[in-house]
Amino acid sequence: MNGRSVAFFPDETVADLVRRLGFDGGGIAVAQNAEVLPRSMWKNTKLQEEDVFEILSPQAGG
Repeated sequence: MNGRSVAFFPDETVADLVRRLGFDGGGIAVAQNAEVLPRSMWKNTKLQEEDVFEILSPQAGG
C-alpha cells in the first residue's frame, strides 16, 4: 500500500482496507495494480497477496 507492505485479513475487501487504514473513502481514489478501481467495486474486490494498491488524493497545484 503506497510503497509499503500491509497485512490483510482473509476475505478483506478494498472497502474494508480503506476503512481500516483510517480513510473515510471521500476524496480519494484507489489504484489496484496501476489501474484505478471504481468506487462501486470496492465492496466486492477482495485483496489478493500479490496485489499492489495505491491510495490517491487530489493535489492542488498549477
